Amino acid sequence: MKKVIWVILAGALLFWGYRLWAQARKSQPATEKMLIAPSFSPTKKFGSAQDKTNLEDLSPKYDRLIYFGVAANKQGIDRQDNGYQQLESFNKMVNGEQEKFLTLRLLNTADNLKILADSTTQQKIIKDSVELAQRYRFQGVVLDLELSVLSFEDTAKQVNQFVASFYQQTQDRQLRLAVALYGDVFYRKRPYEVEIIAKNCDEIMVMAYDFHKSYGEPGPNFPFIGKEKYSYDFQTMVGDYLKVVPPEKLSVIFG
Repeated sequence: MKKVIWVILAGALLFWGYRLWAQARKSQPATEKMLIAPSFSPTKKFGSAQDKTNLEDLSPKYDRLIYFGVAANKQGIDRQDNGYQQLESFNKMVNGEQEKFLTLRLLNTADNLKILADSTTQQKIIKDSVELAQRYRFQGVVLDLELSVLSFEDTAKQVNQFVASFYQQTQDRQLRLAVALYGDVFYRKRPYEVEIIAKNCDEIMVMAYDFHKSYGEPGPNFPFIGKEKYSYDFQTMVGDYLKVVPPEKLSVIFG
């Protein structure tokens, strides 16, 4: 009789344990798989036969495709840049149901500071970006505004104003806005007020491949642990972001 009771009790514990595990699994957010498609590579142009085959084979395996991307200058989107010229080729390669995001890549600190100081240039860039996204049926825009300078209050305010204006115009056109930020924003005191930026976009994309940077170049992925050795690590980075960004707005990009 005791054996029977113990068997029944063990079975009940296993059953409820499974129920709790299953509920916990359901409550966890699904991991999204994103493919960042470059507009060009050092060895071959995006849009070649080999690239086309690779993208057509790969894209169905991903939930979202991010085109990286188009550049800008004082006149707005740079029509001479390879990223702009390859937009049509990218669109023809992608026939799936995945979401597509268009990246505005502003990668030069000196040029970006000039853009931030000129509201007229900003409006041209935003207008062109939004129109391109709609023309080529993108669901959103990724703003990759990179600044390697130390944090200055004026620069941070200019970034806030640029992002807020961008967000307003994407909302007006039923587009989503994601902002790409360095993984070491808090560690290196860069000129980004993350809490304010997070309120003026739909998503923050954390570039977690730039733990060590030289002249703005991406470095290796953040070490997952090892704050004592490296002064900063992946877990600390995520904790810093979660203090000011809702988890549903946070995505992490690996190199």
